[in-house]
Amino acid sequence: MAVIIIPYPIILSGYEKIASKIIPCPKSGRPAALLIFADYAEDVAGLSDYARLMYRNIIELDVPTWVIAPPEGTGRNAASNILKVHPKREPVCKLTPDEFNQMLERIIAEHCI
Repeated sequence: MAVIIIPYPIILSGYEKIASKIIPCPKSGRPAALLIFADYAEDVAGLSDYARLMYRNIIELDVPTWVIAPPEGTGRNAASNILKVHPKREPVCKLTPDEFNQMLERIIAEHCI
């Protein structure tokens, strides 16, 4: 199953943006997940800061939401720290893009069941 990604940039001020993407449900077209890219997060506190800055958007969309740090290394095996922040906050995990995409595909597949 291919995941369609819709860019969802958030402008915090005239100078700063947080990159994020809404993942739509392939059946209904409604938002099924939100990914927030924490380009400058270096630790759990940094990931939490991005979640705090995006709080209003997270609550408005009310879909499973992850904050994703830059990968540690290069290539498909470079893992990133990932923090699930909504609907229930979970501990940070370290996943490769393939591992995260597999998990995301399962969640999206169950969206309209």
